[in-house]
Amino acid sequence: MKQNRLKAIIKEHYPALSVMLLILIFSIIAMKKLGVQYTLYSDDFSYVLAGIEFANSETVTMNNSISALVMPGMPFFIGLFSLAFGEGIELWIALKIAWIIMGAMTSWFVYKSVRIFAPRWCAAAAMCLLMSPDFIWGNNLILTETPFMLMLSIMIYETFMMAKDKKWKHFIWGTAAFFCALMLKANIGLYPLFALFYLIIKKYPIKKLLLQSLVLLMVLCSFIVPWSIRNNKIYDAFIPLTFGSGNPELLGTYQGYGYPDDNLDYETYVNKPMQEVLKKYEKADGAIEPQVKWYTDQIRDSLKAEYRKSVWWNTNPKSMLISYLIIKPRNMIFNNVFCWKELFFNANQFTFKIRYIELSVIFLGILIALANRKFRKEYLFLIILYIVNIYLYASTYSFDRYAQPFLIIRFIMFGISLYGIKMLLLQTGKEYVKTDGLSHKKN
Repeated sequence: MKQNRLKAIIKEHYPALSVMLLILIFSIIAMKKLGVQYTLYSDDFSYVLAGIEFANSETVTMNNSISALVMPGMPFFIGLFSLAFGEGIELWIALKIAWIIMGAMTSWFVYKSVRIFAPRWCAAAAMCLLMSPDFIWGNNLILTETPFMLMLSIMIYETFMMAKDKKWKHFIWGTAAFFCALMLKANIGLYPLFALFYLIIKKYPIKKLLLQSLVLLMVLCSFIVPWSIRNNKIYDAFIPLTFGSGNPELLGTYQGYGYPDDNLDYETYVNKPMQEVLKKYEKADGAIEPQVKWYTDQIRDSLKAEYRKSVWWNTNPKSMLISYLIIKPRNMIFNNVFCWKELFFNANQFTFKIRYIELSVIFLGILIALANRKFRKEYLFLIILYIVNIYLYASTYSFDRYAQPFLIIRFIMFGISLYGIKMLLLQTGKEYVKTDGLSHKKN
């Protein structure tokens, strides 16, 4: 019976399984080319060190000190691997394999999401976008992006399935994925609001939605309350998630055009207020604990960023609005290829071309959806989810790495758009259903 079921699964999903296998193969080839211990010696290396420290001391650290600079997901997850594989080459091999598998699994949930609305070939085509060189390279970096992207793809799929059949299991899996995603990136904390909006417009039962919202709130409180208490003991401040936004916010004030130079009165508007902040944390000899210094440095960066933005607004509001509302988001949407080492000649240029084709297909799909009224709610949910997250990051530091995980939202729209384009080519929805259908047993 199990053997027959396995054969049926392979027969039904062989295009998806083939793409997943290719992602695995390409990622392993890249790992061999880059080296098992390949690292940027940036956040990725710091995460590995934090995981090793967590395995040894059960303490969440970053940059060799106790920290709330990042969420605890990466130290905890890598710490589990360190307990099993030690601290040497075996740990790196295990982590790289895990990251490669997560990259492949992301494509599976992109496939599953598209498959709800479109034929198998559309879903498989959407998966293929995850074979681009930047994703293969990213699968070989121990950064939050790969596991976060997997969790996001699960969340979107389970949200669609909640709207479709309203079963509790989809809420449970979606909540579990959301919790894991939150442990990696605090910014995803707004996702339940997007899901709530989509489920309401899909006429999800209100009583059930309220009950599930209460359950989700209790799950969040089970983490936020003890985490906040822990942070308050260390920093004497209410930090429900992280304090890591000061530096990106400051860096973002140097992006765009027309921003102020550094010939400003930092002494009055940054250094003097910081003196009051530091008095709270300084010991008798004027020293500050290392973990607290990371926190006060973020406060300093935040004060400097707010001052620079106020000067910018008062001297050149037009350039500030254009920089924050157009230039920075535009760069994250249209110039988004996070790959610092090309796996083959002109790999990034190749990826850019794929991105432009993908976006063109999506724009056409949206126009078709507006005309024929199919999947408009799905497009609305995905577009709002994508754009709001892009603007959240662009409001601080516009960086291709931060935009990378949200590309899967576009890939899902790409798959649905292919279906819409075929519907258009076949003239009417009736003719398409008669010719192709949406049966999971057919093409």
